Amino acid sequence: MHIAGKYTPGATYHKGGSLLFFAAGQKAVYTSAQLLDSHRRRRMKLGGSYRFSEPRAQVWATMMDPDAIAAAIPGVEEFLPVEGEEYAWLAVAKVSLAAVSGRFEGNVRMSEIEAPDSFRLTVSGEGQGSIISGSVLMKLEDADGGAATTLHWDADANISGKLARVGQRLIKAAANMMSKRFFSGLARQIQTAA
Repeated sequence: MHIAGKYTPGATYHKGGSLLFFAAGQKAVYTSAQLLDSHRRRRMKLGGSYRFSEPRAQVWATMMDPDAIAAAIPGVEEFLPVEGEEYAWLAVAKVSLAAVSGRFEGNVRMSEIEAPDSFRLTVSGEGQGSIISGSVLMKLEDADGGAATTLHWDADANISGKLARVGQRLIKAAANMMSKRFFSGLARQIQTAA
């Protein structure tokens, strides 16, 4: 899209209800939707810990089971393996997070697997005018002399779109609530399997 007339590089203009942006040194104009990532992005660090009543080997075995992960992800509707990749899945989940709720589709991958101590879970997805990506490093350690397990997690998240408009405190609170639901879902499966 081009607009005739004078413009200032790097400036924004409104035309016909759309926000338009002139890139410096270019005549091209970008709509607000095209600038979603660059103007409405939130980067967050999250973390915490969760205590399981079972030994580490039992917790690890459950966390390496894709069916257990699928059942523990809040709102998951589909969790399908990616052909040719042992630790990758396509996921569809109905999420109610802060002011944005609806279906999100994306990928879930496990990497940096060091049994039975740690692994990285990477997630990327989009839906409802938002893009979510991030990774979480999960570390397991023995507790109570090996009778229980403490899981420590540290996450980096990137959020853009409608969801990024929501206040960071509200997003963090919702993300922490979802992580507790995920870990308690895993805990129920471990207890059922025992």
